[in-house]
Amino acid sequence: MAYANQVERLVLQRATWYVPIRGLIRVAVASLAIGSIVAQAAETATLRLVSADFPPFTVESGPGTPGALSEVVEKLADRIGMPVPIEFFPWQRAKIMPTKLHRVAVLPLTRIPEREHDYVWLVELYRQDYMFVSRGDRQLDLDSFDAMRPLRVGVMHGSAGVDMLQRRHFPHLVTGLTHQDLWRMLDTGLIDVIFGGREVETYRLRELGYNPKQFRFGKSLDGGSIWLGGSSDFTAQDVAQWTHAMDEIKQDGTYAQILMKYGIR
Repeated sequence: MAYANQVERLVLQRATWYVPIRGLIRVAVASLAIGSIVAQAAETATLRLVSADFPPFTVESGPGTPGALSEVVEKLADRIGMPVPIEFFPWQRAKIMPTKLHRVAVLPLTRIPEREHDYVWLVELYRQDYMFVSRGDRQLDLDSFDAMRPLRVGVMHGSAGVDMLQRRHFPHLVTGLTHQDLWRMLDTGLIDVIFGGREVETYRLRELGYNPKQFRFGKSLDGGSIWLGGSSDFTAQDVAQWTHAMDEIKQDGTYAQILMKYGIR
């Protein structure tokens, strides 16, 4: 009988110790679950905007900051209640960030078939014309892809222009890491022509101090809509918000005022 009483007391002691430990475990599990929910909600609410230096559309520093399309996107972010600064990176890094990270959107991203399934297309920002540029002393037919195909064509590394020319089987592409590289190669004869967006190349020509009369611009041969492209976790509701915000700034004249400020048609 005494032995039975000792066993009973031992069981009661262990039971008394076990109950609060089990309760603590439950509290800890609940806390972790709540923390996960809060973290997920915070992640959903965050937004990162990334870009590269593409004057006059996006300008990292110096005169002309932040650039026409940077300013447009900042206005849109304000309208949807997520004002955040635009972060600048080298273009090859910036354009891949939405494909690897959550809640990241990149500009200025030309929408072409090669990129169609890599991004959620949040809002169209502008449409850009692409053309060839040569030195003024070269008598080249700049208005024909067929005439340009045998030549050494300079194009910005990682740009939509590379895809446009590869799609048309251009065999002699010379990529530049910067627009300054391309214009120096054109000026010194290392390449025959540059293929790029009209606004960007016109801006770079003047920025680098070249005389516009010493170069020839061809007519527009291709074009692309410039978008804000997002990571795959953006939803249809996000697209609707950005689109509605763009409609608002176009209707109230803000969009046109920004483009006019930067001298863009």
